This record gives sequence, structure tokens and C-alpha cells, in this order.
Amino acid sequence: MNTLEQNFDTRNFSDRLTGSGFTLLKGDCICEDGCKDSRKSQKTGLIFCRKAVNPTDYIYRGQDRHGFGMWQAVEDAQAFSSQASEEREQKKRESLEVQERRRREQIQRQMSDFERNRWYQQLLDQLVLTDADREKLLARGFTREQIITDGYKSVTAWQKIGKRFPPNLPGILTNGILNVPGDGILCPIRNLDGLVIGCQVRLHDGTQGRYRWLTSITKKNPEGVTSHLNGELPVGVFEPNDFLGNSIWVTEGTSIKPSLARYRLGVPVVGAASGRFDSSRETVKASIEYLATKYQTNILTFAIDAGDVVNRSGVPERWQQQFEFLSSLGYQCYFAWWGQVTKQHHDIDELKDYSQIKIISPSEFLSIVQGHKVEKPKTEKSKSTKSDEWKETYELERKIRARFNFTRNAEIAIKDGFLPRIKLDAIQPGTIGIRGDWGIGKSFLISSWCKEWKHKIIQVAHLNHCLVIPLLNLIAFIIMN
Repeated sequence: MNTLEQNFDTRNFSDRLTGSGFTLLKGDCICEDGCKDSRKSQKTGLIFCRKAVNPTDYIYRGQDRHGFGMWQAVEDAQAFSSQASEEREQKKRESLEVQERRRREQIQRQMSDFERNRWYQQLLDQLVLTDADREKLLARGFTREQIITDGYKSVTAWQKIGKRFPPNLPGILTNGILNVPGDGILCPIRNLDGLVIGCQVRLHDGTQGRYRWLTSITKKNPEGVTSHLNGELPVGVFEPNDFLGNSIWVTEGTSIKPSLARYRLGVPVVGAASGRFDSSRETVKASIEYLATKYQTNILTFAIDAGDVVNRSGVPERWQQQFEFLSSLGYQCYFAWWGQVTKQHHDIDELKDYSQIKIISPSEFLSIVQGHKVEKPKTEKSKSTKSDEWKETYELERKIRARFNFTRNAEIAIKDGFLPRIKLDAIQPGTIGIRGDWGIGKSFLISSWCKEWKHKIIQVAHLNHCLVIPLLNLIAFIIMN
């Protein structure tokens, strides 16, 4: 008798199952041995068997705490999948309806851009700019006149504001406190009409991030008024005194950086937080249309930050998305390049010599990005080898880690070299293993599932570093339903 049988009396346990939602199969089992302690759940239809090994028309669903393998009939899985798909679609529709209702309610509570401008101007009139903050702005390259024109002001953490303001003005709480967590410089954001429709605060302490939107959201009031207008975050629109270029420039940021760029280059600039212009599509579209008409140009120039081309957190891909969005609006897009490969170089607002700027095409920019991709050095464990000695050790470790063996029979076999586009509602709940070489579309497929899934997702580790999985290029995607 093995260890499991010594600690667990299968015969007595099976006797106890007869009245607890299970049906004993008594030899009529899906395994070839016809074991007598197998059982079937009356509620789920799952077959619990110790000895079954890949039975025909059954799908392995894991192992229970008593050591029984759990198997589901394919037809039951398909029926469950169909029902689950309908339930997911219903929940998805309900979730979208709730989101849309909240969005409409937020828009109804919002001030108009004219009202925001009126009240924010009164707030700015109450605030002052300290000498220390003025010196910081002068050091960045502003003139005193430009600082006054832009309207920068100094604020302190949780500063008390004397005058009463409307409760739907973002950033001022009902107790008259400015909702700012630290000392910094208040930066007004103006739209295409020159109206102040939002503010960001540039904190002196950037440990937890340098910029903060001025909103009324707090832990006690998570439904507080946000900076959004018509469901979109504001973007900054900056116009030069004299137009010296031939294009509209786009940069990351909504205040200091794009403002300095327009003053120094003599060009109109549109700035978006984190450079995400596609997150404020209608606002960006209207702003650029206004500037394009006024300055008679159909050209956009991207001024990307130093280090963006080698950033491995998706920044180059983000700029690619912005290029695709803005070019889809009918504009000719180019990139400004002054050799800003790493963070040791300057951003557009830090440049001293603008004659070094070259205007390059999107394809040239893409070539630069590709040329500076740096592969992570392989660790000793992940070094390739011609020997198969590691496989035996790996299999043993895998079995110990998993406590049971994954099935090796693929339910979907791919023969043309690329994964098909499988919809989330077409797959069965459970753990899904995808094994294949680089470039077959594993990450793309998982990403598409994540976009369809409307609930929480737990990513155990980076896709390319899941435990010892890189050895087999295996990715496990766990959907928790």
C-alpha cells in the first residue's frame, strides 16, 4: 500500500460519497483499469478518477485534494462554454452600460469650459509665485514675461483657499482645501480658445511622480470631480508670438515642456499627458484642426523625449500608436531627431542648440528604434545547449512544482506557423498552456484575450520570465472566472 492509501481509506471514503452529491461509477469508469473508487459529480458532471490518462473525449481539469484527477466531457465543456459565453456577454453589456451611465453623469456634473476658466482665473488671482519657484522657472529657460503669461503659481500641500468655490470645480474640496499632496508649482492648462480648463501641479518632490492632475478625488470621495471635460482629459494648446516653422509640434506634457518649445522654436505646440493623444481623441482632433487652419499647415512634428527609443516599458510602441492615430486624421507626420537616444541627452525644452535638430521620416525613426534595441543578457540557466540533459531535470522539477502532470496532448494543434485569432468566448475556462517558438504570436493572442476580459487579471511574472518556462518558450495564461 502506498503512502496515499495508508493515510486515506478509499473504500470507506467512496462509501461516504453515495449520499453527498456524487455517483459511484463502480468499475464503469473512463480509465482502462475500471477502478472502483471513481465517482461522478451530480452537480458539475466531472469525473473523479485516479488512473485515467488522456481518455478520449474528456478534458483534464486538475486534481482534487484527495489525489483524484478531474475530467470533464468535451460536450459538457462546450455546453458550459456556450453558457459562460452568454453570461460574459451579458455582464459585458451591463458593465458597459454602467460605465456609460457614469460617464454621462460625470459630464452632467461638469462645468463648461467657460465656467472653469472663470473660476480658475479667480483661483490663480489668489495664489502667488514664490521667488524660489520663479528662479526655478527662469533656470528652465523662461523669461519673466513668459512666466507671467503662462500663469504659474506656487502651492503648498493641502493649502487652505479663502474664497468659496463651486463643488464641481476640480481640485478644491468642500472644506476649502486645495487637493494637492505636496508643495509645487501650479500649471494652468489652456485649450484652443485660450481658456484655462484644467491644471496640473509639478511637485518639488518627484519621488512618487512629478505631475498631479488637479482633481477632487480623495479616498473618502472616490467619485469626486475629475479634470475631464466631455469624458476626455485636457490637452495643452500653445501658440507662438511669431510663426517661424512649417508644422505643428506635438510633445509629452501639458505645461512647461510644450510651452518652452513654442517660445524657443516659434511653432504651435499641442501637449498631452504622457504623450497619449489618442486618449483625448475629440479634443486633440479639434485642437489640431484649429491650429492647422490658422497656420496653414498639414504637417505634424513629434518631439519625443530623450531615452524614449531605448525605453523597454512600451514607450516606443506608444509613440507608434500616436503616429498611427494622428496620421489617420490626414496629417503628414515626422519626427524631430537630435540624437536623444538616452536620458543623458536633452529633451526638447532643454536643448540649447536647435540647429542640430533634424526632421526625419517615420521609417527613419523606426530604424533608429530597431537599431537601439538591446537584448537582455541570458542567465546561466537560460543559456541554450545542444545537450538534452536539462530536459530530465526540468521535467522532474516541473512535476514537483505542479504536484500533478499537465496533459501533453494539445487540444489545438497549429501547423501553419502562427497562432489563429481565437476569441475569448470560444475557449474553455481553466488553465491554458501555449507552447511554441518565438514569433508565432503568443503574446499577441494573450494580449487580445486581456482586452476582451473585463475583470481582474493576475500576471504571475513577466511573460518572458515565468519561473523556468523560458526554457520551453511556454506561457501559461490563467483566467480566473
